[in-house]
Amino acid sequence: MRNKLLITFLFLFAAMFLFNCGAGTTITDNPTGDIFSNAAEEDAPDAASTGGDDSVESDAMYETVTGSVLSYACGVFEDCYTGFDEVACQTYLNTNFAMLGVFGVDTTTYASFDAVQDAIEDEELVVSSSAVSACLSAITDISCSDISEKNAYSESLPSDYSRVYLIIPEEC
Repeated sequence: MRNKLLITFLFLFAAMFLFNCGAGTTITDNPTGDIFSNAAEEDAPDAASTGGDDSVESDAMYETVTGSVLSYACGVFEDCYTGFDEVACQTYLNTNFAMLGVFGVDTTTYASFDAVQDAIEDEELVVSSSAVSACLSAITDISCSDISEKNAYSESLPSDYSRVYLIIPEEC
């Protein structure tokens, strides 16, 4: 699974670089380190001002970014625990306020990662490619002992994903 995550990370990094170079994209290099930020604060270019519509590329990228954050976080556990249900973990974390909060999401405005994705597609939020890369890289470095030390999961409660957010690194 770790090799799968590494390959996925490398692919995402290359895709983010290519998409970031395209005209009209709202994926930016955000120096604050936040993955998601308010579009008004970023002065992100829109498709009309750059002479093109990149909605097909952007939609795919945004799905990848929000989906990858959850997939990487749950994937670390799958590497460490036999029978860990990555899909159930992602479903739970999608609406977990603690997980959203770790990523700096305003939970009074966005109650799920799906809502964050919608806001990105509506250009209310922008995605920082460098912050995503740093975050996903840091997540792949999480070890099974890190999970155990932070008491982020218990095999005796296999469907309890409420503490998964505890392993998310500061880079995120």
